[in-house]
Amino acid sequence: MYLKARLVYFDCKASFSELNDGLVAGIWRIKWVAFITLLRAIGHVLKKVDADKWIGLDKIVKDEWGKFKEEKIFNEFIDKERNNVLKEYEFNAGQNLKVDPKYIPPKSTPWYSIKDGYYAGKDPRIIGKEALDWWDSKLKTIEQRWQTSGIEVCVRKDVCS
Repeated sequence: MYLKARLVYFDCKASFSELNDGLVAGIWRIKWVAFITLLRAIGHVLKKVDADKWIGLDKIVKDEWGKFKEEKIFNEFIDKERNNVLKEYEFNAGQNLKVDPKYIPPKSTPWYSIKDGYYAGKDPRIIGKEALDWWDSKLKTIEQRWQTSGIEVCVRKDVCS
């Protein structure tokens, strides 16, 4: 058994690892867009590709998907930030700069925060890591349910139709 959503998850994890301190604002923003896009794509691929490809998986995904929408990390971060970024090119997560004028030249230190909503004031990278861990947990649950369902995991819908 192989979920394509798991591949998206691994790419998302790699993308997340590039959100380092000290990136120039424009570069940080581009890396944030990539991360958020992949973070939400995990669910799209799970629901629209994997569930449509494998017999029996569609019912498991549908059952689990109903639970996803009730969880804050999904609706207040993953889905909300994806909508902000991809539909309006607005960023609820941002990079800020603290300037210390005691130094010559002034020393600047980046810090990161979510502007508003449920996660306001928190570092978006910490919430991003929570979201990655959340997806990993959800994918493991789905993979385990599928493996123990008694359904032949090698049976593809396109082969049977």
